[in-house]
Amino acid sequence: MKKWMLNFWKEGEFIDPWSIPHFLFGVIFAGIFYYLGVHFWIAVIISFCLMVSWEFYEKGRGFKEKIPNKILGVILGLTGFFIMTFLMINLKTPYNLGLFILTLGILLILEMWGFRAYKIKYNKSII
Repeated sequence: MKKWMLNFWKEGEFIDPWSIPHFLFGVIFAGIFYYLGVHFWIAVIISFCLMVSWEFYEKGRGFKEKIPNKILGVILGLTGFFIMTFLMINLKTPYNLGLFILTLGILLILEMWGFRAYKIKYNKSII
């Protein structure tokens, strides 16, 4: 993997490239809960709990992140959730299957790229 591709995933104190997947998770959660008909505030609570649980999971797996970065990751996820919900409800923006697949595809590409960079950086074997 080229050096710039590894350096791209350099972890920041507040915002870093991992902020993008956090935001996209919020967008995806909003679409899923909206189309499942989950009440807005229940969807917010579930999304928040999933995002916080993810941060604890990362900590348990040995990922080193600064506390402000973890907090901002959750805030960015909720921001993605609120923006997508606003677009769907107030502006009647459809979150159709095509947009869901596009969002999920971008998320998966970023996650695989970042995970690979993490493994190379810390000299861990890739599964």
